[in-house]
Amino acid sequence: MVIQHMRPETVIRTIVDSAGKHRVLILRRPDGAFTFEAQYWSDEPLEMCWIPRGERSVCICDSEETAMREALGRVDWLAAAAGSAG
Repeated sequence: MVIQHMRPETVIRTIVDSAGKHRVLILRRPDGAFTFEAQYWSDEPLEMCWIPRGERSVCICDSEETAMREALGRVDWLAAAAGSAG
């Protein structure tokens, strides 16, 4: 049996770190606003899946770009990667 998690948000963009162990999802909410969720990959034998980092973004943004700026300001690895890319 396959159990799928149905999320009310639509994933607009996925950014994965260079090691493939962390990612940020930029999401469009059902009300049209945007937010983000930081996740990590669990290698635990009974998990082997993406898991939210523990805190969910409380930002509710007017655009995808604003949600991305919020993620850059709150997710350390993403900010570091953006800084090294520029």
